[in-house]
Amino acid sequence: MNKTIGLVAASFVLVLMGSCGQNFPGYEENENGLHYKFFYKSEDGAKPQIGDYVVLSLLNKFNDSVIYDSRKVNPEKGVAQYYIEEARFKGALEEGLMMMSVGDSASFIISADSVLKYFPSDDSTDIYPKGSMLTFNIKLVQIRSKAEVQAERDSLYNEYMKAQSEMFKARKEEEKKQIAEYLKTNKVTVKPTASGIYYEEKRKGSGASPRIGDKVLVNYTGKFLDGNIFDSSENAGKPVEFMVDSTPGKGVIPGWVEVLQKMKAGGKATVLIPSSMAYDSTGVQDPYSGQYMIMPFTPLLFEIELVEVSK
Repeated sequence: MNKTIGLVAASFVLVLMGSCGQNFPGYEENENGLHYKFFYKSEDGAKPQIGDYVVLSLLNKFNDSVIYDSRKVNPEKGVAQYYIEEARFKGALEEGLMMMSVGDSASFIISADSVLKYFPSDDSTDIYPKGSMLTFNIKLVQIRSKAEVQAERDSLYNEYMKAQSEMFKARKEEEKKQIAEYLKTNKVTVKPTASGIYYEEKRKGSGASPRIGDKVLVNYTGKFLDGNIFDSSENAGKPVEFMVDSTPGKGVIPGWVEVLQKMKAGGKATVLIPSSMAYDSTGVQDPYSGQYMIMPFTPLLFEIELVEVSK
């Protein structure tokens, strides 16, 4: 089963050919205005229907420039995958695809004015002057049912989730070793709290300790146990304000809520927080790339200075 086939938006398979009203030598025209020419056509064979996926070998150019080449986009297989939906206008590409059988190769010419309704743009008339025609050169490699594609996606998803589960299990075991190694190397003698936090007071503060719902100003540096810094108030150039609350999106991680309530204004502490009191099995991912900035089951080390408490 092919696992490397990607979906291709129609916007990547457009080629400028000429203007409306032209005759296209060698091409026939169906009742809806779709111009087509077969390079090879089998006498029989199943044809794709609405709801099917088709696997295509596809090469398109704009004048002499290649717009899309499935062999370059997918060098391993040389193909792309396209979903056949209900045609949105007469003479659409879907009509041409449903004329083909596996092994057929053909060229289709379609009005750009119709296609661009899919992708409206202020500068579309600069790219494709009104009346332009677009060409699609296609070889039909395979017809796949929607159920088959969904089953493949489900299989890939299940494989991914299994791999994630195994990775999480390994990282959870590794976290215990990391913490033990850190405590030994750094000769940490304080006992952990009930939640597993190691709290080392470096400087006593004064006044009342913050409580849940209070606001605090802190200077801090967050590190992994190997010493690499992942966050710091130095990035802001001044103390940072937080609310002593672990409600998601509202305050701080649960470990900080516990630690801050042990401190007083002016106090400093070094704390080792296990992942269960930090980002646990979710970690922290970049919202754009999806890459982990903090991996799941990662213990964190913080140097915290509580500057001010606001009730």
